[in-house]
Amino acid sequence: MLPHLGALAVWIGRSTLHGIRVQAGIEMYLLDTHATIRDLEAAGFESKQAEAIVSAIGRADEQVATKADVARLDTSIGSIRSEVATLRWAVGLNAAVTFAIALRVFGLV
Repeated sequence: MLPHLGALAVWIGRSTLHGIRVQAGIEMYLLDTHATIRDLEAAGFESKQAEAIVSAIGRADEQVATKADVARLDTSIGSIRSEVATLRWAVGLNAAVTFAIALRVFGLV
């Protein structure tokens, strides 16, 4: 049984079943790395090349953004935009009040 800790390659031996758990959005699937290496070798890749390709697939999963990641980012950006709009309004109001006080203090009004 393979541990379920993200994109994890289990390399026990060339003849043992290897696997990488790949998460795509909410769906998860197990990539049979040993079978994939055999398929690549059958297609003409050398053993080391096939192993490097399968290893790269496992590492790439850690760098892929899912739909959920993008949705969280959109929510964060929306929240930041809202906060910036509120901050602009508050700074503008503060500047207007400060300007009015300065006019009054210096007797220009």
